[in-house]
Amino acid sequence: MASPQLDYLVLPPTIKTAAALRDTRSAHAIHDTVLRRGLLHRPSPIIANTLLTAYTRCDNLATALAVFNSISNSAHDTRDALGVVHLSSYAGTSPPTR
Repeated sequence: MASPQLDYLVLPPTIKTAAALRDTRSAHAIHDTVLRRGLLHRPSPIIANTLLTAYTRCDNLATALAVFNSISNSAHDTRDALGVVHLSSYAGTSPPTR
């Protein structure tokens, strides 16, 4: 049987599984695959967002910050919202409401 195609539909649930297991090694391996295939921001930022969540849950803040900084300025609102939510979740507080 052929292995599933790794694309923007398959990768987010796979990354979420690594995050749920707090498996930093798997998150890094998936991240490497994403970078090799050029899928970090295409066709949408969902993979970058999911990686950011995974690294935050794995307490790997240096890599989470690197992914956060890689999110393009064209996705500025998404980037700002993600930053507030992830930093708040790490600090154990609720994000502010508008």
